[in-house]
Amino acid sequence: MQAMSETPGANGRDDHQASHERSHGRSEWFPERELFLRGGGLKYFRLTRRRQLGLLAVGVAAGLWIAGATATTVYLGFSQAAAQRELEDRKLAYLALLSDIGEYQAEFARIIGNLEGNQSLLLSRLESADDDTDGVAVAEIEGQLSDTETDKARMLVIRETLRDRLAAFEDDLRQLAERESDQSARLEATLATLEEARAEGAELAAARQLLDRELRRSENDVRELASERGQLELALSATRDELSLARRETESLKRRTRALRAEVDSLYTAMGDAPRREAELGDEIAGLERDLEDAEARADALRAERDFQQDRAEQMEARLDEVGDIQSAVIARLAHRTMAGIDMIERVVAMTGLDVNELIGASETASLGLAQGGPYFHAAGEALASDDPNLEFESSVVVLNQQMDRWEALQEVIRTIPLASPLDHYRVASGYGERVDPVNGRKAMHYGVDLKAPMRTPVMATAPGTVVYAGWRGQYGRFVEIDHGNGIRTRYAHMRKLLVQKGQEVAHRQEIGLLGNSGRSTGAHVHYEILVHGKPKDPARFVMAGRNAFKE
Repeated sequence: MQAMSETPGANGRDDHQASHERSHGRSEWFPERELFLRGGGLKYFRLTRRRQLGLLAVGVAAGLWIAGATATTVYLGFSQAAAQRELEDRKLAYLALLSDIGEYQAEFARIIGNLEGNQSLLLSRLESADDDTDGVAVAEIEGQLSDTETDKARMLVIRETLRDRLAAFEDDLRQLAERESDQSARLEATLATLEEARAEGAELAAARQLLDRELRRSENDVRELASERGQLELALSATRDELSLARRETESLKRRTRALRAEVDSLYTAMGDAPRREAELGDEIAGLERDLEDAEARADALRAERDFQQDRAEQMEARLDEVGDIQSAVIARLAHRTMAGIDMIERVVAMTGLDVNELIGASETASLGLAQGGPYFHAAGEALASDDPNLEFESSVVVLNQQMDRWEALQEVIRTIPLASPLDHYRVASGYGERVDPVNGRKAMHYGVDLKAPMRTPVMATAPGTVVYAGWRGQYGRFVEIDHGNGIRTRYAHMRKLLVQKGQEVAHRQEIGLLGNSGRSTGAHVHYEILVHGKPKDPARFVMAGRNAFKE
């Protein structure tokens, strides 16, 4: 069965290769990624294509949900604003209609008054009219009646116009009510959509939590691989022991069967008249044969279980070998980068003229040194072979830890070394070493550098440290001295104003004073010194080393 799994057909290999090429083409945008976390040891985590696609889907869904909610909110705002404007217009039209109605009512009242006046006048004229004046009175009455008819016609026209306006206004009100009901329905639908979007957002959050739990579960699976391998090895060993026991039982049963058959044959020969004994022996033989068949079936099952456990152990070993190769590659890259950083820092420190090991400390240098050797033994005293992968991996981890420790120690050292200049812009007025004194014209030793710049130029600390002196100091004038640790101190003299006090902690490039001309000085400048264990050093070498370090 194992041989069949190892030699598949040609068509199977072609199909598998084609499937692999198609999956490779699909996943070229989302390759599997492997993360290694360092903290108390190296932790391995694999980010598969499916998990990347899941995270991308969650992000896209969240973005779509946010965009939809924003567009819906903006649309609702615009719709409500338009409805509000239309309502205001309707209110203005209603007020205008009310004004027109008032004017029509006033006109109607005037016409009614005229009619009533004409009617009373007509009655009075009819009562007081005599024969002489009948013609004149009738003409006047006819004229007044014509005016009254005209006013009635006007009143009817006004009434019809008012009715038409009222009917149009009622139609507008009905349309407005219908549009408001439509807006209310649309608002309710939009609110329902928002609720659905919120529910989808909750589902997305739950999906994200599910993905996080899946990632944590994957990490736990990776951590459990090693322990599962040990358990598989124990199970395989127990299976082998049980198979060996079953084989011994099978051989014993076979021997007993052969002995019983021989006994039956002898009994047939010696006791042909004993059918009861023969039946009993036949039943016993049948039972033994059933036991033999059961033992053989058990042996076959144990063989299949053994083959399965062996295949699983081989798969686990292959996976562990892959993880070991990945870890070895990561350790090699880390070691290369760490050595590059160590070389860069050591070259920078060497440019200053300082001894790296002396700055780190003799005891720490001894613990970090690589001058060690000898064969490796287990706790039981058994030596490992020189080509043992476990020994090679453990050795690489030990070397990497030693390199990391030295790199961290060099980082602490490089922070205390003043590699910068106390001024941003300056001109070197006098260098380090023997010179002609600018005051008396005699040869003298100059244990620092004079940096010339305009008056009141800010003077800055060249490295973090503690101020051990800040004040007037004889020929130095206004003077500041800073202790940076590891026996390194810097001095700043001839300043116009001091901005720090004794005991104060200063940071790198923090202003400590203003450039001046105090003390024994012939012009505005700052006198800058560097002392290592009380011995003066050339500051120009430190500044040059700092420039090279920043370039790299």
